[in-house]
Amino acid sequence: MDDKIKGRYTEGDYLDKNPTWHEEDSAWKARHVLEMLSRNDLHPASVCEVGCGAGEILNQLYSEMPDNVTFTGYDISPQAHELSRQKAKERLQFLLKDLMEEDKPVSYTHLTLPTKRIV
Repeated sequence: MDDKIKGRYTEGDYLDKNPTWHEEDSAWKARHVLEMLSRNDLHPASVCEVGCGAGEILNQLYSEMPDNVTFTGYDISPQAHELSRQKAKERLQFLLKDLMEEDKPVSYTHLTLPTKRIV
C-alpha cells in the first residue's frame, strides 16, 4: 500500500474525518452479508474482514451466526483497533496488522467481507 494512503489510516486522519468509523452502517451491512450467505446456502466456519475499522460488522455477524463460526478482523489503524478490540470475545478477535505484511502464509479459506464499495 502506498505510504500516503497508509498514513491516512495509521496517523489518525481517517478518524478525524469519520469519527464514528461508519459504525452506524454496520447493522445494514451485516444484514446484507447474512442475506447473501442465506441466498447462496453458504455456511462458513470462519469469517475474516480486512479493513474492519471499529469492528461492528463482525460484531453483528457474531451475534447472528452459529456458535461454531470464528471471526477475525484486520485493520492497520491504531485508532480503529482501539475501538474494535473492546468488542473482542471468544471466537471474535481483532488484529492491528496489515494482512499483506504477514510473515507466514494466510489461509484464504475465510469469507472476506468488502467494507468499501468498489466501482
